[in-house]
Amino acid sequence: MQDKVTLVKSEYEKQSEFDERRTKMDPVLNPFGQLIVCQSVDDNDDAPFNYNAESESFTGSFKFRLLADLDFKKTGSYQSKTRMGVRASVESFVDFSYIVDSSAAFDEKNLPCAKVNYNSVTYSVQIDHKSAPL
Repeated sequence: MQDKVTLVKSEYEKQSEFDERRTKMDPVLNPFGQLIVCQSVDDNDDAPFNYNAESESFTGSFKFRLLADLDFKKTGSYQSKTRMGVRASVESFVDFSYIVDSSAAFDEKNLPCAKVNYNSVTYSVQIDHKSAPL
């Protein structure tokens, strides 16, 4: 189940209550099984990286717990007037953000290109200097 969206038991929740909630929520959260999250590393403060031309490699890092902004929906709009009689268009939006915790994935794997620290991963990927700008 670690490869799916998982629920966390509250300290104020009995195990039976948590099991009941998980039974109801699992089909909603995990209808397709494994969840793959892609996150851009361009100009991302949570996943910095740089290129070393001498060693022809990218080196970067990221924390086990990353914020992933996955969905942004417009939920409606309407026309209104202010108290002064000025017309206004009101729009509402909802934003779904998730915390992606990859710590369990790195606990069980020893990757040759990555070094696991206390709460983050540092990686290095060889790319020749002609291909690096791409």
